[in-house]
Amino acid sequence: MKNIKMKGMAQMRFINRPRGSGKTTMLINSAYITGYPIIVPTLAHKNFIIEKSKDMNCNNIEVYTIKEWKVIRKNKPVSDKVYVDDVESLLRQVFNEHLHAEVVAATLSLPMEQCDDINFNV
Repeated sequence: MKNIKMKGMAQMRFINRPRGSGKTTMLINSAYITGYPIIVPTLAHKNFIIEKSKDMNCNNIEVYTIKEWKVIRKNKPVSDKVYVDDVESLLRQVFNEHLHAEVVAATLSLPMEQCDDINFNV
């Protein structure tokens, strides 16, 4: 996990590992322990995480699509801290649906001392 803290913003962690290496499992365990919800881009993704959490006996986690989260935040008090699974897809969705733009490329700045397990495949 990589920790990012920008001036005036809370710390955010990035988990950068290959597909199938346990990133989602880490989020499910963390959500189970902290009670923070997991936000995902699609209903299919939500259902996948719910099934995976049941297999892990982490039955009480909250998982929402971004559309559901938007509605829920308006109607009841919710956590101000969330986990995001598949941030790339979520970013694309937010830009497509709310800003009417397609993300072609994006940058991410990580302090170099925190880049020990990041793959720079160019």
